[in-house]
Amino acid sequence: MKRAILTALIALLSFCGCGAKGSLSPSAGDPRPWPTKAFTATYDMTTGSFTVQQRWISDGKGHLRLEMTDPSSQSVIATIIDYPNKKALSLHGAQKMAFAVPWDRQDGALYINETTAAEFNAQPLGTKVIAGHPCHGWKYSKNGIESEVWLGDDTGCYVESSGTTPQGMHTKLTLREYSDAVPPDSLFSIPPDFKTMAGYTSAPAR
Repeated sequence: MKRAILTALIALLSFCGCGAKGSLSPSAGDPRPWPTKAFTATYDMTTGSFTVQQRWISDGKGHLRLEMTDPSSQSVIATIIDYPNKKALSLHGAQKMAFAVPWDRQDGALYINETTAAEFNAQPLGTKVIAGHPCHGWKYSKNGIESEVWLGDDTGCYVESSGTTPQGMHTKLTLREYSDAVPPDSLFSIPPDFKTMAGYTSAPAR
């Protein structure tokens, strides 16, 4: 089970880094590299024969939280991306610790549209309806990972996404639940009872 959790976490980081950039803006003319809608999206993330639930939470103001629950401890492991301040951190619920993680503009969740597609040599896949959501699709490759994303025109987030590494690891995200309710600010800050490790000195600016 621990190995499966580690595999899922690696896949999560791959989607944070390489998949997420395709997911995130309702407006093709909007230059902001973050979701401009508030939402909570719950996904099934399947890697090989292992499936785990994952949540993507956006405040629509440049803060994105990606989280999954460790089945062995029922503790939440989360990555918080703070786009305006170009910071990212990882929260480990079982250890109650916060760690800095590297920030890279191209590895942040940068949406793909007619303007940004050239940056990733992304090819449009056209439109189709998935689970009742009208979507636009893109296909692209980065660091050897071949990715395909389908973005909901109505949701501003993934409806479906998949990626395959050079080693043959295949990961797929499938949207299960969606809410456009505005999430609480506390989800995008370091909890007061967490220990902040070296390299990250403050919570994302609110």
